[in-house]
Amino acid sequence: MKKIGLIFGLLCFGLVAMVSCDKDDNKQVEVPAKEIKISKDAVNVLVGETQVIDITDGNGGYKVKSSDENKAVASVKGEKQIAVEGKNVGEATLTITDGKQKSITIKVTVSDFLLSASEISIIAGKSGIVQISSGSGNYEVTSEDANIATAEIVSNEVKITAKNVGTTQVVVVDKKTNKKNSITVKVVNDLKMEKAELAVTNGDFENYKYSWRR
Repeated sequence: MKKIGLIFGLLCFGLVAMVSCDKDDNKQVEVPAKEIKISKDAVNVLVGETQVIDITDGNGGYKVKSSDENKAVASVKGEKQIAVEGKNVGEATLTITDGKQKSITIKVTVSDFLLSASEISIIAGKSGIVQISSGSGNYEVTSEDANIATAEIVSNEVKITAKNVGTTQVVVVDKKTNKKNSITVKVVNDLKMEKAELAVTNGDFENYKYSWRR
C-alpha cells in the first residue's frame, strides 16, 4: 500500500508540475512601450504646401492634433506618416500620440511666398536683382514684354535685365504651391551730368545740373 501511495503521489506531483509549466508557457511577456521618434525636429511649410513627417519608431495607433488649425492642419497618412498643410502665416505645435499613450511634439512654422520688392527701376542696358525672401526653391519667371526687360532665376534671386525704356511686369511663380508674385519693372535712360555753369572762387566750387539723356 505504501508503494502504491508513493507512486500515486509522484504521479500527482508530475501532473501539477506539467500544468504549472503549461500556465507559464501561456503567459504573455509584456513589452515596454517605445518612445515615439520622427524624421524631423521642426517643420517649415509654405501656405498651401503639404509636407510629410515619417514616424521612425513607436507603438502604432497614431493620432495627431494641431494647436492652431488656422495656421496648420495635420492628419495621419498610412500607418507611419503625418501630413502637415500650411494654412496661414504663423506657428503651431503638433502633438503626436500612439496607442500606448506615448507622445511627441513638433513645431510648425508657416511662411508665404515673398519677394524683397514689388517694383524696381533699372537703367537700360543694366541689370537689377530682386531677392526671393521665402518659397519652395522651385520657381519660374516670365516677362510680359521681353522687349523692355527679360528675367531669369539665379539661385534665390530674380535677375532682371533692362532692354529698352518702358514699363513691364515680371511674374514669378512658385511651382510647388502655384503662388505668383509680380514685379513692376521700370526701365529708364541713363542719367547724364552736364556742366551748366562754372564759377571758381579760390578753388571752392563748381556748379552742375543733371538731366535725363534722351
